[in-house]
Amino acid sequence: MGACSPGGGGAGTGSKSPSLGSKRTSGNGAKCGKDKGQILSILLAIREPIAEYQQKGGLGRYEQVGFLCLLTSIYQQAYQACLAFLTMLCNLLPFIDVFLLVIRFALDRLICIVKTDSVGAAAVGLISLIGQVFVVIMMLGLICMFLLFPVLSLVLAFVYRLLGMN
Repeated sequence: MGACSPGGGGAGTGSKSPSLGSKRTSGNGAKCGKDKGQILSILLAIREPIAEYQQKGGLGRYEQVGFLCLLTSIYQQAYQACLAFLTMLCNLLPFIDVFLLVIRFALDRLICIVKTDSVGAAAVGLISLIGQVFVVIMMLGLICMFLLFPVLSLVLAFVYRLLGMN
């Protein structure tokens, strides 16, 4: 069979590298085989938990993963991740309406202050507007801290990893 099958002809058993086999003594050859066995056992020890996890998803434990299967899976997973990300962003769009509401509120109050004939009433209205805007900014700050900053940190971490900065 191939190089993956047991006894299927690894390095040193074929006729392609006779110089490597002839320069080694029998002790070194045995050591090379022992190192190869250790590497193989390490690779299998890493593969087994992965195969066990993927078996729950429908991929057979001893099934070989082909290149096209790998590419198809990568595209499908990336598509699902993009959909989840876009869905999350679409669910945050109403938060933009909040900012528009705050701007409209401030503009309406400023228009009322400008239309006021009395300087004293305008000053009281302006101080009131400043206090109300301060309270609104504090509330929006808390909302941003609990809603948007975790999302933004995830997005930035994703972008940094894509660009290889982290």
